[in-house]
Amino acid sequence: MKKIILLIVLVVVAILAEAQQKDKKFQRSDIEVGFGVTFGADNYRYDNGGMGPQIKLEYRYNFKSIPIDAGFQIARSVLIISDDLDDNNKVDTDFIVVNYRFYKKQNIGLYTGVGGGLVNSDYMGAAMRVGAKLFNHINLCLEYKFINEEDSHASVNLGFFF
Repeated sequence: MKKIILLIVLVVVAILAEAQQKDKKFQRSDIEVGFGVTFGADNYRYDNGGMGPQIKLEYRYNFKSIPIDAGFQIARSVLIISDDLDDNNKVDTDFIVVNYRFYKKQNIGLYTGVGGGLVNSDYMGAAMRVGAKLFNHINLCLEYKFINEEDSHASVNLGFFF
């Protein structure tokens, strides 16, 4: 409960900091809606499963003095096991994410990041990702989620942030 209250306080502080921001070129926080495809790990359960859909919502706080942003990601992935829709596995993740922005020019920014948190409100998982922010509103991201042997998966996402 304390962690949830702390997260809410941090989000409120970030929003208030955004309201005080005078520099229009620097965006203090981002809210992103993303869509993509997942590729399930090849293992005993999936046996060359197909591509499935993913949807995500992400909030990021961008630090101005250092090239790091931190945030919270909520995602729903569907891992295709077979043609039977009842067999497909739905994976919900609630992750804290941190990105390091290592390249920034006018219309492109490259980053790498890590994350971790709850999977299906049941157990822990982790993620690694690389991505590109394009034209100050588009995010292209390649992410791999280390969950457990049968739910680990890669995803390619296209997100729109504001």
